[in-house]
Amino acid sequence: MSYLHCPLKLRTNIKSPSFKLEWIPFLNVLCIAFFLSILSSKYIFAPGLTIELPKATSKNLVGRATSAILSVNETNLIFFEGNIYDLENIESALRVFTKDITIPSPILLIKASKKTEMNTIFDLCKIARNAGFSNIQLASNINDDLTKPN
Repeated sequence: MSYLHCPLKLRTNIKSPSFKLEWIPFLNVLCIAFFLSILSSKYIFAPGLTIELPKATSKNLVGRATSAILSVNETNLIFFEGNIYDLENIESALRVFTKDITIPSPILLIKASKKTEMNTIFDLCKIARNAGFSNIQLASNINDDLTKPN
């Protein structure tokens, strides 16, 4: 009767599979998880310029009067004091302006188009600082065309 449910005694010749945890695939998964966590973490330097924003209260939000207004569009045309400049010759015009005014710490307002590159704005900030402006205020125009009034 034992042969009816087990014909040819096949169960005696078959080894049952072992249920062990393989450590090499487990180690492989741990290494992949480690590298993904390192490469996606904030330990890697982020590109760009870090700007520490000042803490402002409602008292500090009062605007300061600007000494000059400089406008720049997306093609890097710079409008200053009724003239058109480019990045190469704006510094001399800014230096002449800061020498002619009697304000002790002049402030420059840079009005940029929405399509103006950040490199251009950073270059203008550096040029204005070198020309003698103590502070720089940044603003953006509502429309993209700086030749038309707002």
